[in-house]
Amino acid sequence: MSGTNKAVQKFIERLKGINSPLLVALLIGCLVLDAVLWDNDDPVRRSLAVVQQPQSVHPQYQTLIPPSQIDFSVDERLNWQSQDGDIDDNCKDILLLMPYEHSINGQGAQLNAYIWASLLATFLNKALVILESPNYHYLSEWKKHPPATTLYDSGSQFGCPADAFQGDDISADFPRGLSRLIQNPIWVNRGCGVPTCGGKFGYYEWEAIRKKQKSYVLQHGATHDVDCVEGDMHTTVTVLGISSMNRMTRRAHMLTRMTDRSSESSRSAAYDWAIRLGASSEEARVFSQINSPNQIWDYLAALVNRSGLLRFQPWIARDVEEHIRSLNVPLDSPYDAIHVRRGDKLIAEARREVQHYWSTKGYNAGRMPTNYIPFSHYVEKVWGSCTATSRRRMRMRDPPRNVYIATDDPTTVQSEIELFPKVKGKGASIIDQCRHKVKFWFAPSTKDTSFHINDRRSSDDCHQVYKRNIAAIADLVILSRADRFVGDYNSNWYVFLYVL
Repeated sequence: MSGTNKAVQKFIERLKGINSPLLVALLIGCLVLDAVLWDNDDPVRRSLAVVQQPQSVHPQYQTLIPPSQIDFSVDERLNWQSQDGDIDDNCKDILLLMPYEHSINGQGAQLNAYIWASLLATFLNKALVILESPNYHYLSEWKKHPPATTLYDSGSQFGCPADAFQGDDISADFPRGLSRLIQNPIWVNRGCGVPTCGGKFGYYEWEAIRKKQKSYVLQHGATHDVDCVEGDMHTTVTVLGISSMNRMTRRAHMLTRMTDRSSESSRSAAYDWAIRLGASSEEARVFSQINSPNQIWDYLAALVNRSGLLRFQPWIARDVEEHIRSLNVPLDSPYDAIHVRRGDKLIAEARREVQHYWSTKGYNAGRMPTNYIPFSHYVEKVWGSCTATSRRRMRMRDPPRNVYIATDDPTTVQSEIELFPKVKGKGASIIDQCRHKVKFWFAPSTKDTSFHINDRRSSDDCHQVYKRNIAAIADLVILSRADRFVGDYNSNWYVFLYVL
């Protein structure tokens, strides 16, 4: 891997050998690529180099991947507007994403959906344009077309930062919806605006098409596109919400098409796809010759990360950095992270895994000690079983290992940690017979820094929602940069972090 940044070498080495068929199923459920991580395929790994740019230009927390591992030259190389100064040709084919229907979901689900939409758009050679729901505070369309459900009074499910306000009201020009959280880079949207078909189509006209699209895809296995004319420009628009995008993935056999390398035309399409994701010519050539679906998704995950596809808005990066610094958690030295997802996940998604766990301990489904997997099992996944060799290797004078815990059930997890023996005067726990010492760290858990973005509190104002959002994104940043990470398969956060 000559010429590759050392941080990326370490990153790839950590991911070798992981192979989980379960994530293929999660791809459909969570709308993300199955990032079954790197194996020992040297030609594949060698072809992914990193071009470094000065970090001062790019805030440390604007991306989940550290800036030193991102090739920011992609912004210029794929700046569609800079090619000839005319965006008409670039906007002849648009995937119009309407994310509002998914806004009730958590950050992990929404970020997964955006990554998948970006992969879908770049594969189909379409500009990805996001159409956010209007905000009744400043749009007259509210009176003309009252929505079936109440829109967020701040214009976004992610709350309102101080930057959003113009006087006492939120500025009409401030990003709404998903766009308040993330940027959609120009190399993905190609500089295209929301199509209006000569002023005939607004949000509610596109929304009507989106609703019909779901049943159309289900019946025909393809999308019903709209031929749109803007002046002298003809544009083909594919309108998708998150649910119709999910149906399209299954019914149109998109996963098979994306991994097809059986013909010269399919290999050429794969080459072009990689280029649109920021690959160099050599990287794209390697990608076009990979036949293993697992390795193809590996490579896509690497391209998504290396290109810095997912970028938070500047106010998000600023406030996340401030929040992390306020936690007083030792993140400058090596640390591990554990994500314990319980709450509403225990009702359905996690129930089968919980039952399976307790069945291995001799309990039947009707008489389980708890309706969740105990925290000690997560700890075991990090340190494994204690052998005589590892017991001899462990020394009592070794410092405790810092472990950050993100959870929606901090009270119960803390009570479980109290059951571990303690290191006298160290504030650390002894977590196994090898006497591994661990110091567990939690973010403050208050009303304003709740784990869930909505937290079922309809009375909360947009400032409180925003604080919870910042706390959650800060958790994602901390988890994504840990040396070791353990999480739940049934969590959208886990799937999202697995891609990273």
